Amino acid sequence: MKKLHFSREKKELLDSEGNIFTGRRFDVVEVSDFVTSSSRDDATEKVRLKLEDLAEKKGAAAYEITSASTFDSGMEYDSRPYTAQMTAFLYR
Repeated sequence: MKKLHFSREKKELLDSEGNIFTGRRFDVVEVSDFVTSSSRDDATEKVRLKLEDLAEKKGAAAYEITSASTFDSGMEYDSRPYTAQMTAFLYR
């Protein structure tokens, strides 16, 4: 599964190695994980893994994360206050 990003310089979608990706977008997905985590990074990683799993199930060859958010419960003594959400384009 390739993770893509848009290059403003090249005006193309690139994979992590800098190669141009020529696939076509076929879906937009949103993934959330409301199982709380002890850190922002952990919450983000859990959601990214769920995103990759969903993308594979839908037959995607690559994905481009268009938004990612992490939320803090704001409760002072909450040992696992973080949850996360991501939206991504899927490509074949």
